[in-house]
Amino acid sequence: MLRWDGTSSGLTAQPVSAGSPNSVSPDWDSFREWYPGIKEGRFQVSNTSGEPITVALQASPSPGYGCWYAPSWADAPAFPPGGITVAAGQSSAIYTMGAFTAGAQGGCAATDLTGGWLGYLTITPVSHPADARLVGLRLSRDMTVDVADQAGGSTTVSVTNAHDQLAAFGLWTVTAGTPPAPAPQPSPAVTGYRVTPAGWPGPAMYRFDVTGAAYQLPAPYQFGNQVMVAPLLVRGSVDGSSWTSLGTLVPATEPAVAAGSADSPARLTLGLATFWWETRRDNLPTS
Repeated sequence: MLRWDGTSSGLTAQPVSAGSPNSVSPDWDSFREWYPGIKEGRFQVSNTSGEPITVALQASPSPGYGCWYAPSWADAPAFPPGGITVAAGQSSAIYTMGAFTAGAQGGCAATDLTGGWLGYLTITPVSHPADARLVGLRLSRDMTVDVADQAGGSTTVSVTNAHDQLAAFGLWTVTAGTPPAPAPQPSPAVTGYRVTPAGWPGPAMYRFDVTGAAYQLPAPYQFGNQVMVAPLLVRGSVDGSSWTSLGTLVPATEPAVAAGSADSPARLTLGLATFWWETRRDNLPTS
């Protein structure tokens, strides 16, 4: 017989003969502990969205947490503990997935109502993390894999069998798609006021009011969805051709959301924002 010591090449011959101490285990559970049952598979993550996503795996070999056991093997590494980033339109490397299948009742996680083994993937769009999705990657006893157990934001996740020949469970592709980020509409209105009077001996001070900053929201949009909007970029120019970045602006007033329809998508309009600018040159930036 061969005994596995937990490494990719650690198969050790065990003599089995009459009178050998390796011939008899004191009980069935001791035998299962000596020779644990393991079922393995492979998976990769495909990102079909237009932005990068991060993927983290939460799993444990404990019977109460899914019996997940998937170390590096000869043809695939274990999923990195720190997670991975998958670029827009790209697929990740292939990683191991698997579980202990031995236990007192002949199978780890036997008390689980689904009768399967699982780990949890957290899939997060980089630019709008509020749409993160928590997904149970479940390995079923009929050797299929599903992601039916999900919760969280509006990121979509599905799984398909890509190849039946890699390990017991084969190779499965987890496909993630994220809703598009809000699309900026035409530039907001900027109204400038000179605060200090002409001839003021010190630096000139200006106040700028910004109104009408709007974004088209991704469809379909429902009230209560979470979206992340980037700060407004403020640039100044004295000739309208050469522009200098002055900073960013986040309105402190409440935004408004207009519900969409079949002909008009939902729209987010930011509230009034005001910022102040001081310059030693007596020139009012044109924008």
